[in-house]
Amino acid sequence: MAGLGYERYCTELVAEAASFAESVGDADPAQQVPTCPEWTLAQLGEHLGKAHRWVTTIVEWRATEPVALPEVAAPDGTVERAAWLRDGARDLAAALLDRWLERTRF
Repeated sequence: MAGLGYERYCTELVAEAASFAESVGDADPAQQVPTCPEWTLAQLGEHLGKAHRWVTTIVEWRATEPVALPEVAAPDGTVERAAWLRDGARDLAAALLDRWLERTRF
Protein backbone atom coordinates (compact mmCIF):
# COMPACT_ATOMS: atom_id res chain seq x y z
CA MET A 1 0.00 0.00 0.00
CA ALA A 2 1.40 3.39 -0.99
CA GLY A 3 1.79 6.06 1.66
CA LEU A 4 0.64 9.62 1.42
CA GLY A 5 2.81 12.00 -0.54
CA TYR A 6 5.20 14.27 1.34
CA GLU A 7 3.21 17.38 0.46
CA ARG A 8 0.05 15.77 1.81
CA TYR A 9 1.75 15.09 5.16
CA CYS A 10 2.69 18.76 5.39
CA THR A 11 -0.85 19.80 4.47
CA GLU A 12 -2.24 17.55 7.18
CA LEU A 13 0.20 18.94 9.75
CA VAL A 14 -1.21 22.41 9.15
CA ALA A 15 -4.81 21.14 9.11
CA GLU A 16 -4.44 19.22 12.37
CA ALA A 17 -2.83 22.17 14.14
CA ALA A 18 -5.67 24.39 12.94
CA SER A 19 -8.20 21.85 14.16
CA PHE A 20 -6.54 21.71 17.57
CA ALA A 21 -6.40 25.51 17.77
CA GLU A 22 -10.09 25.73 16.91
CA SER A 23 -11.13 23.01 19.35
CA VAL A 24 -9.38 24.63 22.32
CA GLY A 25 -10.12 28.21 21.29
CA ASP A 26 -13.17 28.68 23.51
CA ALA A 27 -12.21 26.12 26.16
CA ASP A 28 -10.92 27.00 29.60
CA PRO A 29 -7.10 27.03 29.32
CA ALA A 30 -6.91 25.61 32.86
CA GLN A 31 -8.95 22.54 31.87
CA GLN A 32 -7.06 19.29 32.29
CA VAL A 33 -6.37 17.18 29.22
CA PRO A 34 -8.10 13.79 29.70
CA THR A 35 -5.35 11.83 27.97
CA CYS A 36 -2.61 13.84 29.73
CA PRO A 37 -4.09 14.49 33.20
CA GLU A 38 -0.92 16.19 34.40
CA TRP A 39 -1.35 18.90 31.73
CA THR A 40 -3.80 21.72 31.12
CA LEU A 41 -4.99 22.78 27.67
CA ALA A 42 -2.76 25.85 27.95
CA GLN A 43 0.29 23.70 28.71
CA LEU A 44 -0.47 21.29 25.86
CA GLY A 45 -1.00 24.13 23.40
CA GLU A 46 2.22 25.83 24.45
CA HIS A 47 4.10 22.52 24.16
CA LEU A 48 2.74 21.95 20.66
CA GLY A 49 3.53 25.49 19.51
CA LYS A 50 7.06 25.33 20.92
CA ALA A 51 7.63 21.93 19.31
CA HIS A 52 6.62 23.30 15.92
CA ARG A 53 9.07 26.18 16.31
CA TRP A 54 11.83 23.92 17.60
CA VAL A 55 11.57 21.52 14.66
CA THR A 56 11.35 24.46 12.24
CA THR A 57 14.66 25.73 13.65
CA ILE A 58 16.26 22.28 13.26
CA VAL A 59 15.11 22.00 9.64
CA GLU A 60 16.03 25.56 8.65
CA TRP A 61 19.48 25.39 10.26
CA ARG A 62 20.07 21.87 8.92
CA ALA A 63 21.13 21.13 12.50
CA THR A 64 23.33 18.13 13.07
CA GLU A 65 23.67 18.72 16.80
CA PRO A 66 21.08 19.36 19.51
CA VAL A 67 19.22 22.65 19.24
CA ALA A 68 17.79 24.37 22.31
CA LEU A 69 14.06 24.84 22.47
CA PRO A 70 13.21 28.43 21.53
CA GLU A 71 12.34 30.70 24.44
CA VAL A 72 8.81 31.56 23.37
CA ALA A 73 5.54 31.54 25.21
CA ALA A 74 2.06 31.16 23.84
CA PRO A 75 0.03 34.36 23.83
CA ASP A 76 -2.60 34.72 26.54
CA GLY A 77 -5.62 35.59 24.42
CA THR A 78 -7.60 32.78 22.81
CA VAL A 79 -7.62 34.37 19.35
CA GLU A 80 -3.90 35.14 19.56
CA ARG A 81 -3.09 31.66 20.89
CA ALA A 82 -5.01 29.99 18.05
CA ALA A 83 -3.19 32.12 15.46
CA TRP A 84 0.15 31.34 17.14
CA LEU A 85 -0.53 27.60 16.88
CA ARG A 86 -1.59 27.83 13.23
CA ASP A 87 1.40 30.04 12.35
CA GLY A 88 3.88 27.64 13.96
CA ALA A 89 2.49 24.66 12.05
CA ARG A 90 2.40 26.61 8.78
CA ASP A 91 6.04 27.71 9.23
CA LEU A 92 7.09 24.14 10.00
CA ALA A 93 5.30 22.76 6.95
CA ALA A 94 6.91 25.44 4.75
CA ALA A 95 10.38 24.63 6.11
CA LEU A 96 9.83 20.91 5.57
CA LEU A 97 8.58 21.44 2.02
CA ASP A 98 11.48 23.76 1.18
CA ARG A 99 13.98 21.19 2.44
CA TRP A 100 12.20 18.37 0.61
CA LEU A 101 12.19 20.35 -2.65
CA GLU A 102 15.92 21.04 -2.27
CA ARG A 103 16.62 17.33 -1.84
CA THR A 104 14.44 16.22 -4.78
CA ARG A 105 15.70 18.72 -7.38
CA PHE A 106 18.67 16.60 -8.30
